[in-house]
Amino acid sequence: MSDYELASLFFTIMEAAQATFANFLAIISGMIAVSYFFAHKLDRTLSALLLVIFSLFSLGFINEIFAAYSDLPDWALRSAHRASCPRPVWAGWARSLAALAVWHLCHGSFSQ
Repeated sequence: MSDYELASLFFTIMEAAQATFANFLAIISGMIAVSYFFAHKLDRTLSALLLVIFSLFSLGFINEIFAAYSDLPDWALRSAHRASCPRPVWAGWARSLAALAVWHLCHGSFSQ
């Protein structure tokens, strides 16, 4: 992969994860709103059905978020390997970005 393709892949992974996480939050917000507004009008069967539907959608989005973030370590390792190879076309900023991604994988988050 070229340098541009690696950088573009990183942004694509992050955009997919962000969009999926936003959809997950929309489903959770919808569940909270429905349970607040319609809880007194639903019987046990419909309540259980809504809970199952929301749970299945939530689990699906959690799986998609996991799938999007599981691609990130592969990208980081490929970038770190590419940054460690002596190539004249590899820019200095990419070496720093790969080192940051590897640090993030080792420590878990940027806030620590």
